Amino acid sequence: MTNSPSASTSNSDYPSLKILSPDLEESTVCLKSLIQQGDNRQRITVGRNEDNDLVLADRHKMVSRWQFTLEYGNGRWWIADEDSANGTFVRKYNSNSQIDVRMEEAVPLRNGDEILVVGKWTESDIPVYWHLCFSDLDETIPVKKMQLPADLEYNFDRQQLFQVTRQERDEVKLRNQERSLIHHMALKNLENNNQPILCTYDELIEAIWGKPVDENEPKHTNDEINHIGWSIRQKIEPNSSEPRFFKTVKSKGCLFQVNIFRSKP
Repeated sequence: MTNSPSASTSNSDYPSLKILSPDLEESTVCLKSLIQQGDNRQRITVGRNEDNDLVLADRHKMVSRWQFTLEYGNGRWWIADEDSANGTFVRKYNSNSQIDVRMEEAVPLRNGDEILVVGKWTESDIPVYWHLCFSDLDETIPVKKMQLPADLEYNFDRQQLFQVTRQERDEVKLRNQERSLIHHMALKNLENNNQPILCTYDELIEAIWGKPVDENEPKHTNDEINHIGWSIRQKIEPNSSEPRFFKTVKSKGCLFQVNIFRSKP
């Protein structure tokens, strides 16, 4: 199934994208209409190529063939860039700052967030964007003071992370770089009698990307680790501005508080 932004489908109980093209053409697409039948992952591809679930018809060829994906997990929708040429950006609701999705692995979306994709350039070298506003009118508003504090558990052998409350035990969906970082930190905790231990930026960089094989190879940075850590905190922390589980020690590294267990043989 392939849809173009000109198709308009409404469903008040399901999120939608309100789309404004660089040529000021407006449309609204319900995400439910884009999900392939039988796709239990609820995953949507967006880009210029005709085989995407949502096609951005871009005569200027600024949009990549496969620009970004939307995927549902852990009770919310996430956006991930697909190595696009010109980047995918998210402007959070009531904010003027833009998040470069390429640097975040995945970014959670809330009602009112806006996805920006370069569609063309003016003669004055000013970018003109596709604007895709994420609308979820049925979004549950979290009341933090009523939420039970959660614990984290990590199955070391299966490399699975779980968020645990008195009522539920839910697996936290991790992307590859997040999983590599968490597994390394869990290993260090195990070697420290299952107690949190500071992992330096250098060792975390090596744990994710390995040792450089060529001295001319571009070096990874502390900021990249911080971006991955930020993404993890969005998934596991009741209040990411006051983290309980994943903490950054300025200029040094990171600490991870988690209960680690091993699979039964």
